[in-house]
Amino acid sequence: MKAIKYDKKMHFVAGFIIALIALAITAFMWWLFESNTLIIKLGVTIAPILAGIAKEFWDMHKPNNKFDAIDMLFTWMGGAVIFIPVWFIN
Repeated sequence: MKAIKYDKKMHFVAGFIIALIALAITAFMWWLFESNTLIIKLGVTIAPILAGIAKEFWDMHKPNNKFDAIDMLFTWMGGAVIFIPVWFIN
């Protein structure tokens, strides 16, 4: 089995951290406004996806670099570690 490259691991960790920060922010907003938990679920799901897309578009404009969907997927998978369990909260 081929080892996962360092760059992919960093994308995974970044997605995890971004989702964790989004969870903290949206949970605070939910507590502050006593709103529906859907805000938490959507915020935690969307944040790593948007971060992955933004990072790849940023990379695309650098010399000798391109848009890498696999990097974006690893960012999203790191976030999935947080957002999948969050979707099971009532």
